[in-house]
Amino acid sequence: MGKKPKKESEAPRKEGFEPLFLESKTPATVVLLLNSQEEDILVKACEAIHTFAEKGDENRVSLLGLGAVEPLCRLIAHSNRLVRRNAFMALGIMATNGDVNNVLKKVDAIPSMIQNLTPEEDAVVQEFATLCLASLSADFTCRVQIYANNGMPPVIRLLTSSDPDVTKNSLEIIFNLVQDYKCLQAVHELGGIPSLLELLKSDFPVIQRLALKTLQCVTSDKETRETFREEQGFEKLMDILSNMDLADLHGEALHIVANCLRDGETLQLIHNDGGLARLMDFVLAPSTPAIQSTAVQCLSRVAQSCEGRGVLHEQEVEKALVELLSAADDDVKASACQAVAAMSFHPASKDSFRDWVAQLLNGESSALREAATQALSSLTHGSQANALKKKEKEKQYEEAQESPPEKQQNMKEDVYLQMLIREAKESVLPLKDEQEQYAALARLVSKAMGGAVAAEKLHQFQWVLHHSELKFQLKSNVIPIGLINKGIYCHRALLFKCLADCIEKSCTLVRGEYNRAWNEVVLFGEDPDNQSSPQPRRYIVDLMHQPGTLLPVDTPAAALYQTI
Repeated sequence: MGKKPKKESEAPRKEGFEPLFLESKTPATVVLLLNSQEEDILVKACEAIHTFAEKGDENRVSLLGLGAVEPLCRLIAHSNRLVRRNAFMALGIMATNGDVNNVLKKVDAIPSMIQNLTPEEDAVVQEFATLCLASLSADFTCRVQIYANNGMPPVIRLLTSSDPDVTKNSLEIIFNLVQDYKCLQAVHELGGIPSLLELLKSDFPVIQRLALKTLQCVTSDKETRETFREEQGFEKLMDILSNMDLADLHGEALHIVANCLRDGETLQLIHNDGGLARLMDFVLAPSTPAIQSTAVQCLSRVAQSCEGRGVLHEQEVEKALVELLSAADDDVKASACQAVAAMSFHPASKDSFRDWVAQLLNGESSALREAATQALSSLTHGSQANALKKKEKEKQYEEAQESPPEKQQNMKEDVYLQMLIREAKESVLPLKDEQEQYAALARLVSKAMGGAVAAEKLHQFQWVLHHSELKFQLKSNVIPIGLINKGIYCHRALLFKCLADCIEKSCTLVRGEYNRAWNEVVLFGEDPDNQSSPQPRRYIVDLMHQPGTLLPVDTPAAALYQTI
């Protein structure tokens, strides 16, 4: 028998390594896998981090501590689309944490984010890339980087995205960017206004509100307002205001209306198209006090210019304002008073408001009384008839509140007071300048009550002893004010008010604490932004330290005068 032939030796088989399916339950291990060279591992690692980060802010902070941010920032520029998408999803969720944002500012990830906003890119990448940028754009430095890396064109283009999340994120980025003026102008130059207006019709209220807030910012620019007008922006706003189902958007819409009414050309065009008449109808329509008050402020904006006052007068705004002066809400009445103050510079409007405004001086709200006082001051400025009417109202009010008849008799018997009144009439009234009249009256009061007293020497001013001596001499606690030769804040303020009333000069007497009292006066000065209308300003009259100085209210000097 022959031998069996030997089997040829088989060559070793060349087989690849079997796929290894990794599973990890520790975040630290997953973060380490972000540095892998295997694309499948990167995809799964990014997906796991996204899922972990979604569960809460504590997990995002934990991932930050494990160093996940830097490798994720590298992976958003990966050539593999799936790796890139999952990396963006993980980073987008993490970016909603403030600490993560601080790290992102340092690693220069913004250019990569912007590069992935192309129309060809996956919608998920666009969503989470814009989510990252929306979080970062709240910071000024990041806004500069977005603008410098030409980020505005793709973000504006994404306003028309069919994905509402992409639209919302892009809109939030633009809203943050337009806080800077050069970005505000860029929105107009890059054709963003039509897209913003189109978003007013969105089915999502959050997008509508963001669009309105963004338009409120950009319409502060004159050229943008022109484009806004050409795109029928005002008409679209009035459509929102006419829809009570959109009442929660009326406040933002009215702020944009106020911007539109800022310049005369736009105002006239809106008026010619019937827009102003629609606004007047809205002002009187039933609404919440806050919305109605904002609507009246729009009228005040129109009335700041001579041309605007004429247009409003043609629309018979006086009737609407008179109706609002009797509204139930004090804020609405206060806003109406502000509009009245502006309209009072139109000669034909003065007589319409006089009696109504005077009645509001007795209101319980301090804000309403202040607005009514300003309105009445505007009405009486340069109008003798209104001034006399104001004086008559004040006298009626004082008589209703008062100084019994025997007290009035005591005032007449105060010989020294009568002498001061006569001196005020002779030395103050002939002065032509109103500010100088108040200053001269203040110096007269100070001289009568002991002269100027330095604040640091006030404790040496022996007014208490002087008053005690007068009470002892008169055998009474009631001292005629003309007899007081040493007086401090409250005594001087009372004498100033008395003399001012006697010579028919307007002022208020305000009582503070610890014997502090002061007088406030209203003067009209030129407004550099609006040369056609003098604007009222309130001052506190210094009667103690530098008599005759007028201290603008809400200044440190005025606050120091009012408090110890």
